[in-house]
Amino acid sequence: MDEPTGDKFNARIVSVQSGDTVKVQFEFDKPKGCRKEETVRLIGVKAPAFGRISIDYPYVKKEQGEYYAKESRAYMQSFEGKEVKVELDDSLPRKNDRGQILAYIWSLEPLELVYKAAIRGGYASYDGTVNFDPDRMVEFAGAYERAKRDSNGMWSE
Repeated sequence: MDEPTGDKFNARIVSVQSGDTVKVQFEFDKPKGCRKEETVRLIGVKAPAFGRISIDYPYVKKEQGEYYAKESRAYMQSFEGKEVKVELDDSLPRKNDRGQILAYIWSLEPLELVYKAAIRGGYASYDGTVNFDPDRMVEFAGAYERAKRDSNGMWSE
Protein backbone atom coordinates (compact mmCIF):
# COMPACT_ATOMS: atom_id res chain seq x y z
CA MET A 1 0.00 0.00 0.00
CA ASP A 2 1.59 3.22 -1.11
CA GLU A 3 -0.99 5.71 0.11
CA PRO A 4 -3.65 6.10 2.78
CA THR A 5 -6.91 4.28 2.10
CA GLY A 6 -9.06 5.02 5.20
CA ASP A 7 -10.49 8.30 6.51
CA LYS A 8 -7.57 10.67 6.78
CA PHE A 9 -7.01 14.00 8.45
CA ASN A 10 -4.29 16.62 8.13
CA ALA A 11 -2.42 17.16 11.38
CA ARG A 12 0.87 18.26 12.87
CA ILE A 13 2.83 16.21 15.41
CA VAL A 14 3.19 18.51 18.42
CA SER A 15 4.95 16.14 20.81
CA VAL A 16 6.21 12.59 21.17
CA GLN A 17 5.47 10.54 24.26
CA SER A 18 7.23 7.39 23.08
CA GLY A 19 8.18 5.54 19.93
CA ASP A 20 4.55 4.47 19.42
CA THR A 21 2.53 7.34 20.90
CA VAL A 22 2.40 10.95 19.72
CA LYS A 23 0.26 14.01 20.29
CA VAL A 24 -1.17 15.62 17.15
CA GLN A 25 -3.03 18.82 16.43
CA PHE A 26 -5.56 18.52 13.63
CA GLU A 27 -5.24 21.24 11.01
CA PHE A 28 -8.77 21.55 9.60
CA ASP A 29 -11.20 18.66 9.99
CA LYS A 30 -10.88 16.25 12.87
CA PRO A 31 -12.32 12.78 13.45
CA LYS A 32 -15.83 12.73 14.89
CA GLY A 33 -15.77 12.83 18.69
CA CYS A 34 -12.18 14.10 18.82
CA ARG A 35 -10.66 17.33 20.09
CA LYS A 36 -8.39 19.62 18.07
CA GLU A 37 -5.40 18.08 19.91
CA GLU A 38 -5.33 14.35 20.63
CA THR A 39 -2.93 11.59 21.62
CA VAL A 40 -2.50 8.97 18.90
CA ARG A 41 -1.41 5.38 19.55
CA LEU A 42 0.12 3.98 16.39
CA ILE A 43 -1.52 0.82 15.04
CA GLY A 44 0.63 -2.25 14.49
CA VAL A 45 3.79 -1.13 16.22
CA LYS A 46 5.32 -1.74 19.65
CA ALA A 47 8.15 0.52 20.65
CA PRO A 48 10.39 -0.03 23.68
CA ALA A 49 8.86 1.55 26.79
CA PHE A 50 10.52 4.62 28.20
CA GLY A 51 10.40 5.18 31.92
CA ARG A 52 7.81 2.54 32.79
CA ILE A 53 8.64 -1.09 32.55
CA SER A 54 6.09 -3.77 33.29
CA ILE A 55 8.68 -6.51 33.75
CA ASP A 56 11.48 -6.27 36.30
CA TYR A 57 14.70 -6.50 34.28
CA PRO A 58 17.74 -6.61 36.58
CA TYR A 59 19.97 -4.99 33.94
CA VAL A 60 17.66 -2.06 33.10
CA LYS A 61 17.19 1.00 35.27
CA LYS A 62 13.56 2.15 35.29
CA GLU A 63 14.46 5.75 34.45
CA GLN A 64 16.30 4.55 31.33
CA GLY A 65 13.46 2.39 30.05
CA GLU A 66 13.72 -0.70 27.92
CA TYR A 67 16.60 -1.31 25.53
CA TYR A 68 16.47 1.13 22.59
CA ALA A 69 13.67 3.27 24.13
CA LYS A 70 15.67 6.50 23.80
CA GLU A 71 16.54 5.82 20.17
CA SER A 72 12.96 4.86 19.36
CA ARG A 73 11.57 8.05 20.86
CA ALA A 74 14.30 10.14 19.18
CA TYR A 75 13.30 8.68 15.80
CA MET A 76 9.69 9.75 16.33
CA GLN A 77 10.84 13.15 17.60
CA SER A 78 12.33 13.77 14.15
CA PHE A 79 8.69 14.22 13.03
CA GLU A 80 7.79 16.83 15.68
CA GLY A 81 6.40 19.98 14.12
CA LYS A 82 5.88 18.28 10.77
CA GLU A 83 2.62 17.95 8.91
CA VAL A 84 1.33 14.40 8.62
CA LYS A 85 -1.81 12.52 7.62
CA VAL A 86 -3.63 10.65 10.37
CA GLU A 87 -5.48 7.68 8.91
CA LEU A 88 -8.17 5.78 10.80
CA ASP A 89 -8.81 2.05 10.40
CA ASP A 90 -12.53 1.25 10.21
CA SER A 91 -11.89 -2.29 11.47
CA LEU A 92 -10.78 -0.95 14.88
CA PRO A 93 -12.44 1.17 17.55
CA ARG A 94 -11.71 4.89 17.19
CA LYS A 95 -9.98 4.99 20.62
CA ASN A 96 -8.33 2.50 22.97
CA ASP A 97 -9.12 2.08 26.66
CA ARG A 98 -6.74 4.96 27.50
CA GLY A 99 -8.67 7.35 25.27
CA GLN A 100 -5.92 7.45 22.62
CA ILE A 101 -6.90 7.54 18.95
CA LEU A 102 -5.81 4.37 17.14
CA ALA A 103 -4.41 5.39 13.77
CA TYR A 104 -1.76 5.11 11.10
CA ILE A 105 0.43 8.17 10.58
CA TRP A 106 1.80 9.08 7.17
CA SER A 107 4.74 11.39 6.58
CA LEU A 108 4.22 13.65 3.57
CA GLU A 109 7.76 13.82 2.20
CA PRO A 110 8.31 11.07 1.33
CA LEU A 111 4.77 9.71 1.51
CA GLU A 112 5.14 6.64 3.71
CA LEU A 113 3.82 5.12 6.89
CA VAL A 114 5.95 6.62 9.65
CA TYR A 115 6.15 3.52 11.78
CA LYS A 116 6.53 1.04 8.95
CA ALA A 117 9.78 2.94 8.41
CA ALA A 118 10.39 2.81 12.19
CA ILE A 119 9.98 -0.97 12.15
CA ARG A 120 12.22 -1.28 9.09
CA GLY A 121 14.88 0.85 10.81
CA GLY A 122 14.77 -1.25 13.97
CA TYR A 123 13.31 1.52 16.17
CA ALA A 124 10.16 -0.50 16.94
CA SER A 125 8.71 -3.98 16.55
CA TYR A 126 5.72 -5.22 14.64
CA ASP A 127 2.75 -5.77 16.97
CA GLY A 128 0.36 -8.34 15.56
CA THR A 129 -1.54 -8.86 18.83
CA VAL A 130 -4.43 -6.77 17.49
CA ASN A 131 -5.96 -7.63 14.14
CA PHE A 132 -5.89 -4.64 11.82
CA ASP A 133 -5.87 -4.21 8.04
CA PRO A 134 -4.55 -7.59 6.73
CA ASP A 135 -2.46 -5.99 3.97
CA ARG A 136 -0.79 -3.69 6.46
CA MET A 137 -0.18 -6.59 8.84
CA VAL A 138 1.75 -8.35 6.06
CA GLU A 139 3.69 -5.15 5.26
CA PHE A 140 4.63 -4.53 8.89
CA ALA A 141 5.58 -8.17 9.50
CA GLY A 142 7.80 -8.05 6.41
CA ALA A 143 9.47 -4.83 7.58
CA TYR A 144 10.06 -6.44 10.99
CA GLU A 145 11.67 -9.55 9.46
CA ARG A 146 13.89 -7.40 7.20
CA ALA A 147 15.03 -5.27 10.15
CA LYS A 148 16.01 -8.37 12.11
CA ARG A 149 17.68 -10.00 9.10
CA ASP A 150 19.64 -6.83 8.29
CA SER A 151 20.51 -6.19 11.98
CA ASN A 152 18.96 -2.71 11.93
CA GLY A 153 18.54 -0.60 15.06
CA MET A 154 17.71 -2.62 18.15
CA TRP A 155 18.55 -5.82 16.27
CA SER A 156 22.17 -4.74 15.64
CA GLU A 157 23.63 -6.34 18.76
